[in-house]
Amino acid sequence: MFPSVLIVDDEPSILQSLGGLLADEGFEVLTATDGVEALAVYEANQQRIRLAVLDINMPRMEGRETLA
Repeated sequence: MFPSVLIVDDEPSILQSLGGLLADEGFEVLTATDGVEALAVYEANQQRIRLAVLDINMPRMEGRETLA
């Protein structure tokens, strides 16, 4: 089984299209719409998540701040 991937983007179409592609390849896909939500998802699933794809410009907390 493939590891989990966290996709963080404020555009629903990006979450849906990228998430769909990765899910079709066998990855478990978790999503968040901003950095604040991403940190909560990560905390709840940190043992499973092996990759995060972060948008740079998002409301509340941008990608670079989330990564830090």
